[in-house]
Amino acid sequence: LAGRIQMEHGVNTKVPGALYMSETNQTFLNKFIPKPAHYATPEGECCGQSVELFVPLQGSNQTVVCTNHVGALQNIDPVDLHPRAVVDFKSINGAFKGSLSCPHMQYDSNTREHFSVLQDVGFRSTTYSVVAISESQPEGYVVANFEAQASVLHSFAITQDYVIVPVYPYSAPMGGVAYRWSDSLLETLSFDRSRPVMFYVISREYRRVQCVYQAPAFFGLHQINAVQEAATDSVSIDLVAYEDDGVLRRLQIRDLRRPGAGVFIPSGQVRRYQLSRISLEATKYVEAKSRPSTIPAAHSLVLRREPVELARVNPIVAAKPYTHLYGLAHVERLRGPALSSPPSHLTGTTMYNCIVKLDVNDARVQPLVWSRKHCYPSEPVFVPRSDVEDDGYILSVFFDSMRIASCLVVLDASTFKELMIAQLPSPMPLSFGHAKFAI
Repeated sequence: LAGRIQMEHGVNTKVPGALYMSETNQTFLNKFIPKPAHYATPEGECCGQSVELFVPLQGSNQTVVCTNHVGALQNIDPVDLHPRAVVDFKSINGAFKGSLSCPHMQYDSNTREHFSVLQDVGFRSTTYSVVAISESQPEGYVVANFEAQASVLHSFAITQDYVIVPVYPYSAPMGGVAYRWSDSLLETLSFDRSRPVMFYVISREYRRVQCVYQAPAFFGLHQINAVQEAATDSVSIDLVAYEDDGVLRRLQIRDLRRPGAGVFIPSGQVRRYQLSRISLEATKYVEAKSRPSTIPAAHSLVLRREPVELARVNPIVAAKPYTHLYGLAHVERLRGPALSSPPSHLTGTTMYNCIVKLDVNDARVQPLVWSRKHCYPSEPVFVPRSDVEDDGYILSVFFDSMRIASCLVVLDASTFKELMIAQLPSPMPLSFGHAKFAI
């Protein structure tokens, strides 16, 4: 494998920015060297960032779809899990333009619509397109377009009436020229702490940007939930926030392979951003012809200071008020205050090594934790058992580094009692990918 990688000058990519960051074996020469026929097959497309279910593709909605951040949708056979085909958003609808896409699609179970956000990176500006696909409209439609700077967008939020897109503060040296030439997204975009995060609020009914809010610079990978409050005419967005995008830049293979070298994954904290008086701000935004003199603030509140990532909720409370979230953490950091820089006794812990349950409404409630020595779990998946929010099961595949084996653990979502462990036929590598459960 190492020989093949060296011979082929790294991974061959089809569009700019297809890699978050390239390693030293990735050179510009791969643009000119012919690649094996495997790269043109459905299996040759790297789609490992998220799994989506029942997306209407190729005449069927009984689909399992794997996604990446460059607009590829890999249609997986639900029986043998082999890739059937790979399509991109533009092949679904010619109006779906953009070489970057948000790998986390959002699903509205009431309207049965799947939403995504595309970025068409230009030399001076970037056009964002919020798009939707549904059973009744498998060809899809564009919800809204807007102009903003290019950004690393991993997830966004929806409510009953709105799609909320956070645009994190990035600058692109040389404009779009470097992006168009490079395979590496993070080597062509630089996080800019001096600029704010912009929250674009798009009306699903009117199919336009209703208003925009701003917040001091931060970076986020995963939205947890978003709740629309009619009484206060506001939307609250819960997410895991970081001071910058260091969480991406430190997850390089050469660092992860040196657990004792002081590599430290930054700690994220669970924050709620409040977008208030949306109707009033929408009126101002429309009257100002999308150029308001002042941009309202999105006020933040820290819900939990425990460092957590890959946070999930019970799907029955999606877009609804909720109490519990489930995520991954470092068990050592849960014993003290949240940390943004590594103390000496924690630098040996690189990967997340425990599953945690947090109460977002009462920080005094102690977290429930599952962990095993030398074991590293993947993102927890909630399987509901009833209409009670924490009545269900937590599924996670963990890697046992001492036994070189992988197992599926099942926890009671209410008590975190370990119900069963099943060893898998072969070990699975540590993963930051995402999973879904469906009956």
